Formats: sequence, structure tokens, C-alpha cells
Amino acid sequence: MADKKIYVASISQEILLRRNARIRRLSIKISGSSGIVLCVPFFLTDTQALQFLVANTNWIQKQLAKEKYTPKPFPKTLRILTGTVFFQEIEHNVCEIEKDVDQIYIKIPKHWDFENKEQCKRKLLEKVLKGEAQDFLSKRVAFLANKHGFEYGKLSFRNQKTRWGSCSYKNNISLNIQLMRLPLHLVDYVIIHELCHTVHKNHSKQFWQLVYSILGENMYKCKIDLRKISLLL
Repeated sequence: MADKKIYVASISQEILLRRNARIRRLSIKISGSSGIVLCVPFFLTDTQALQFLVANTNWIQKQLAKEKYTPKPFPKTLRILTGTVFFQEIEHNVCEIEKDVDQIYIKIPKHWDFENKEQCKRKLLEKVLKGEAQDFLSKRVAFLANKHGFEYGKLSFRNQKTRWGSCSYKNNISLNIQLMRLPLHLVDYVIIHELCHTVHKNHSKQFWQLVYSILGENMYKCKIDLRKISLLL
């Protein structure tokens, strides 16, 4: 089974979940080259592995401080729903964002140190994702609401660690800007999920029946897929 990248807010670092036939017990390894690696036996679930990881948060934080661990740098490119984000280093002393149709360039001063570069990349990427979400996801919500006969209040976008979306009692919907990094069918699932909350404010049988009436059997696959991907962000 291939390695899988996961993310836990309490640790705030990317973690590699690794499974292979030789692993007999849960363990956590930390190194400057590999980062944080969670070794998981095949007979344990991702949920059990995640619980073990969270239970050892304090130990991990101490080890990171001891090793003076440096997180892995951003990739050179990042695919999002509306195109590709490119991270480039430039000679200028100012961070920049440039967009050319479906290509977005985040430009960082070449001479900055690693920490400042990564901090700037995260800040500008969040700005890019929010801008793209406000445009793309606003239209998508309106389209799906009109198609399936839903009405909703205000629509907002935030960078969140624990939720893909939420719906208030006033039917105001909030969506996570990280949705821009997911496949479209999962984005639609989250939107439909929140639109159904404009009718049912809980996860009752009636709520899931409404979701199923729109998505059919795909609802189950989307729930499973999203549960896996939610560990990545």
C-alpha cells in the first residue's frame, strides 16, 4: 500500500502514514530528511492510527524542538480546481501573485531564508485559494442550489482545519477554501451536504435520505473518499 500524507491540526506538520508487511506495531519516527513518519500495521485502521498520533502529540512536539525540525518545502506546483499554482523564486524583494488564465504564479524573493519563504507561500496561497473559491465555489453553490431547488442565505469562505463546510440556523453557508484542492465530485458532495442542512439542521435519517435522493449510491463513496482526504489538509 502506498504511503499517504496526513495532517493533524494539533501537530501542524505534514505527516507520512506508512504501511507495509514488516510493520508489526504502531510507531512514530522523526528525522530531518523524512519528517514525521507514522508506521502502521495492516490490521489497524486509519482512525486507530490517528488516535495514536494525537495521543503522542506532546512527545512529537518535544522531538521536533530537539531535532530543530524543518518542515518540507512547498512543491513547485499545486493543482487546484481552476488551474495550477506555480511557486517561483525571483530577484525582487517583494512577494507577488500573477494570474494568466488558469495559471497562477506565487513569486517569492530568492534571497529570503527558508522560514520566511515558506511563511510567505502559505499566506499568499491562502489568498489565492480564497479568491478562487469566492469566484468558482460561489457559482457552483448557486448552480447546485438552483438545480435541486434549495435556498440559502449568505455564503462565506474560510481557511479551516476541521470542517469542509457548515450551515447556520439562518441558512448561511460557510465553505473551506481548501475545497479548491479537491476533485469536483467531492466539492459537489460537500455543497449538497450543506444545502441539505438548509432543510434538516441535523444528521437525522431524513437528512441522509435527502442527500441520497440527489446523489444516489455515490453518496457512500463520497463519504468514504472525503473521510480519507480530510486527513490530508
